[in-house]
Amino acid sequence: MLDLTRMMPAELGAPLMIELTHKSKIAKEQKAALAFEAYLAATGFGVKAAPVYAARTSTDMAAWLARGESDRPNPLGAAVLAWKVYEDNRDPEWQREMEFPGKRTAKRELCSGAYVDDPLDYYEALWQAGPKLFRESWQGEVRYAVDLGRLVGVLAAKPREDRALVAIERLLAITSTDRQFAYAMEFTRLHDGMLKIAQEAGKEAGKRLFELYAGYLTRHFGQRRCVGNEVLDYRGAIAAFNKAAEESEKAWGVTVVRLEEEVGRAKSVDPDSYAEKDADFQDLVYLRLRIAGAQNNVVNFRSILREVEKFEAPGRLPVNIRLLQKNYAFRMLSVQYKGTPFEDEVMEAWLHEMALSRLQKQAPQIWRAAVENVVEWVGNNRRRQATAEFAGDGALAAYLRLVDLALGGVGLGQ
Repeated sequence: MLDLTRMMPAELGAPLMIELTHKSKIAKEQKAALAFEAYLAATGFGVKAAPVYAARTSTDMAAWLARGESDRPNPLGAAVLAWKVYEDNRDPEWQREMEFPGKRTAKRELCSGAYVDDPLDYYEALWQAGPKLFRESWQGEVRYAVDLGRLVGVLAAKPREDRALVAIERLLAITSTDRQFAYAMEFTRLHDGMLKIAQEAGKEAGKRLFELYAGYLTRHFGQRRCVGNEVLDYRGAIAAFNKAAEESEKAWGVTVVRLEEEVGRAKSVDPDSYAEKDADFQDLVYLRLRIAGAQNNVVNFRSILREVEKFEAPGRLPVNIRLLQKNYAFRMLSVQYKGTPFEDEVMEAWLHEMALSRLQKQAPQIWRAAVENVVEWVGNNRRRQATAEFAGDGALAAYLRLVDLALGGVGLGQ
């Protein structure tokens, strides 16, 4: 089983090693040794969380790409957990202390870029390492909206006394770019988490948090938007804020700030934004229409499968966007023929494409989304699992074997 985890990408393999230390009946010294290996894997040269694609795409394609994003592990988070297991199990007489993983440094992403830096589960890993260590570690490294959103998601789930409200107040003074703010509002618990924390903070602290958060939102709503984000509708977020403020006002007996709907409207657009044009997706849109109209017979299936296999996104696009379009075309085809006699052939063609394009290396975020579909298709079917394992993607094969074993009471020697 350890051999399988070593075949996985570091952000997946290292957390699995940590899980093995908890579920396997081995001596403390062995747990420490395994945690040390996980730490080295997670902190190795070139290992880091893959940047997340944050430019606007079609809603359904963005949703597919982001599926499972909230629980995707960060290698540095795995390193923190490995450090904790090591320190809890090492023999101080012959196993030396291990340096605590260095703090992460988020990057400021402008509209001219298509990606943002997402800490993913890093702050949750810090919490698991210990509340005291958590408080000492995160302060000073939260700089942008995505970091704040992930942190708030953790704090909102913890007891009120562990939320460090004064520190949160300071963080609401930060300003992020529109690329990061829009991503944080859509894919993290920034908004609902902040409202929950403010409502549960008590009259004085809660009223102050509502005021500071209102200023934070107004400042970011009104900044220059990235191309594509000017169409974002924040009326739902504003309504949720005002509803929470009204409830708190009634509970506390004091006036609580409200937001006007107009503050959520775009004021200006950054002309230097990275953005896909309609023409960039035109071929994919046409292909989608043909897939939707494909019939459940051999002639129609063979024709549309060949179209998807030969489909190429415009060469002017970055490689990751070309891979996104290609794999999403297979995703659409798999949905169209799900539950039909042609489903297996679609997935076998998709598996071939994943291996041929070296998807896991070139576009790990897209690989993760595609793997979720493969796992759903495989289910408990041994023939399908064998097909996927021998498709030519070593990381996928290892992942499927680990899913099959499910880490349930399996010893390290198995």
